[in-house]
Amino acid sequence: MASLRDFIAAHREEIRSLCLRKAEQAAPPDRARPEVEADLAIIIDEIVRALGHDEGLSETSPLPGKSETAARHGRRRQACGDTIETIARDLGAISDAVGELAGQACLSFGAREVQVFNQCLDTAIGTAIEQYWTDARAKLEHATTERVGQLAHELRNALASARMAFSVLKRGEKDIDSRTGDILGRGLARLDGLIGQALLAVQLEAGIDVATHPIHADALLHQLEDSAIRERGVTLSVDVDASLELEADERLLTTALSNLVQNAIKFSREGGHVVMRARAVDGHSVIEIEDECGGLPPGKEEELFTPFVQKGHDRRGLGLGLSVTREAIEKHGGHLSVTNLPGKGCIFAVSLRRVV
Repeated sequence: MASLRDFIAAHREEIRSLCLRKAEQAAPPDRARPEVEADLAIIIDEIVRALGHDEGLSETSPLPGKSETAARHGRRRQACGDTIETIARDLGAISDAVGELAGQACLSFGAREVQVFNQCLDTAIGTAIEQYWTDARAKLEHATTERVGQLAHELRNALASARMAFSVLKRGEKDIDSRTGDILGRGLARLDGLIGQALLAVQLEAGIDVATHPIHADALLHQLEDSAIRERGVTLSVDVDASLELEADERLLTTALSNLVQNAIKFSREGGHVVMRARAVDGHSVIEIEDECGGLPPGKEEELFTPFVQKGHDRRGLGLGLSVTREAIEKHGGHLSVTNLPGKGCIFAVSLRRVV
């Protein structure tokens, strides 16, 4: 009967290479391959040292106890946005590789060594997954804290503006049709928008089902036009096919599109113009919102959809608008994209199923 420890030690490089080949067959090219390759090599060595314990050797190993290398592997996978299934695949491939090579050589191993070997792998996988979830929870808690803090800050600013204007109006110093009345109206509208955006994010995170039904695009876009908060002389117009119908959850879609419209107004140049268009394109309904923000630096389009990343120097807003908007559109089975118009602005396009 062969020694499992000696077999793994002698075939270390073959086992590692076979693990990586199996991983490549199961998924696209690995973004973390160099780091994964290093982790696997160390874990294989830790298993060899653990198997040596029963032979009375003095070598020590983190396995079958907790392995810092396995924990680091879980941290790497979480940072790359991979799933826990990837971790099980990575480390489980060690067992597959050993079994395949041993089978080719028609070798069998002692029950005690096999038991220690399996215990090492179970512990490594468990340690990596535990670290993965620890980091994931920490990231979620940080994002939640940041989100709530920014929401509170924006609500306080909008409320302060509305209260100041209300105080002036209450004293009779200005009438409701004055600029002060306009400030009050914008402040209240801003509060409503912030609350709507926060509710949209909560609804998406809670996984609430999207209830779709036919919506007239013409009525929806003109509703957005009427409710938009104007500022700095930015004007807004609508160009829509009056017969066009969308298949969507009206509340979700209205809030998502409102985010796009307010972003367009906020980042457009002073006195600029924002256009909302809606038309049928190849079996889909496409809504476009074009602004005059001056365009984006090359290659920065996708960064706009990352939470808390905002374009321009204007930091008002949660930095969540485009992130939750894309998620809301995708919940409908649709798609949100942006086209950069260098020197002029951007076009945000929402593609949804068309009602025929």
